[in-house]
Amino acid sequence: MTLSLATRQQVFDAIDTEREYQKAKWGEPNHEIDAFVAYIVGYANELVKVASHTDNVDQRLAFIRKVTTLGVAAMEQHGAPKRTEAEMEAARNFNQLQPVAV
Repeated sequence: MTLSLATRQQVFDAIDTEREYQKAKWGEPNHEIDAFVAYIVGYANELVKVASHTDNVDQRLAFIRKVTTLGVAAMEQHGAPKRTEAEMEAARNFNQLQPVAV
């Protein structure tokens, strides 16, 4: 399998096109968080089925795009809390404390 890297901007562009698709198809979301969770889990389960039954990377990535964008839609409607500086510092320290393989 050939690894194809995308820039963060290309990823965000893909998310933007998926959000536009979702809005055109369904309109603006008006769901409780639990409904978004159910949709995300449903599409994630479909991704598992696709991943276990096909080698089609594009099909897998399409489901990843859908799941990711559902999370974006949920945060657009309900808020998008950022990581705190304390959490970021803890993550940086965690990486520094990991043992080095010898």
